[in-house]
Amino acid sequence: MKRKSTEKEQEVFNYLNELRESGDTNMFGARSYIMSEFPEITSNEAKEMLMLWMANFNNEGNYIEIEDKNYTEVKIELDEENARTLHY
Repeated sequence: MKRKSTEKEQEVFNYLNELRESGDTNMFGARSYIMSEFPEITSNEAKEMLMLWMANFNNEGNYIEIEDKNYTEVKIELDEENARTLHY
């Protein structure tokens, strides 16, 4: 189900796009970067925002409307025959 993102989500998602472009970290390790940049965000909130960003990632930074699901896993496609799933 799609919903309008909050201003804070948009701010964090745009920060994550910049972080990704910088190459400073693998994005699976970005939770601590979120917490450092936004000290008011808890560890659990940072994890949820990171998962939302991953599910809605786009290069244009268009996060006005996002797909909002309870993401408990991220599937990484390695090739057509093999896949890995990371559980958080």
